[in-house]
Amino acid sequence: MKRRSFTMVLFLFWITLLIGCNQEVSSTNVEQKEGQALTATEVLQKSAETMNKEKGFIADSHQEQKVHMGEMEQSTTTEMEIKVVNHPAAMHIVGESKQGETKTPVEMVIVDGQTYVKVGDKWIEGGKTNETDHPTARLEKTKQALASLEENKAVKMTREGNFYLVEITQDAVESEHFKPLLMKEVEAALENQSDKEWQVEKMKFNKYNQKIWIDDKTFKYVKQWVEYSLTIPSKNNDTLQIDLRLSLNIKGPFDGKIEKPVQ
Repeated sequence: MKRRSFTMVLFLFWITLLIGCNQEVSSTNVEQKEGQALTATEVLQKSAETMNKEKGFIADSHQEQKVHMGEMEQSTTTEMEIKVVNHPAAMHIVGESKQGETKTPVEMVIVDGQTYVKVGDKWIEGGKTNETDHPTARLEKTKQALASLEENKAVKMTREGNFYLVEITQDAVESEHFKPLLMKEVEAALENQSDKEWQVEKMKFNKYNQKIWIDDKTFKYVKQWVEYSLTIPSKNNDTLQIDLRLSLNIKGPFDGKIEKPVQ
């Protein structure tokens, strides 16, 4: 199985993009000086370092996705539980997708960079993470993009109760710094999905908003929320529109094991 669903590929992008899990994150000794507030990038970095010290965590995710292409419209709702182990990097996702009255189990395991997808009662080997899309490299590229975007106010940070609230706006994802990261994931998601020749380089976000909540005392990642609408033209003069809402809530620590599935 060479491809994963569009929803799953982008879900993996969001969960590994800014959490800082599943990788070695070197300490940057970011400290809050008296009278000097931390920047959004510094808060994200401290959160990455904090999460990386944990053995793992468990989270719940809710997604609502609508796909439009010509006269075709498809709506999917997905509920998932995610277990993550940091060292060595591993992830176990289990849940259910619903289209109309049809419900489909969802289960995936990622161990040693290899993806395994459960189809029926069988586990099928999926794609393997390569060096260019490993979470470590992805996180580093993202931090560089955020640092640049923060200067242009495309990444904002405010306080909400006991949390830092980091917001990534539409200006960020349309920028030359951030958009290539998303294009790579979209290309992977659309690979072999149909006979259309999608022009991912021309994709456009009609709407985009991402919010990340981080505890202001512990710097632990608490939750994130993403909403966007994007369109992608094809060389066949068709247009694909994808609308997505995704929420992710950290439930607590996970100290179990995640291993390669056994048939």
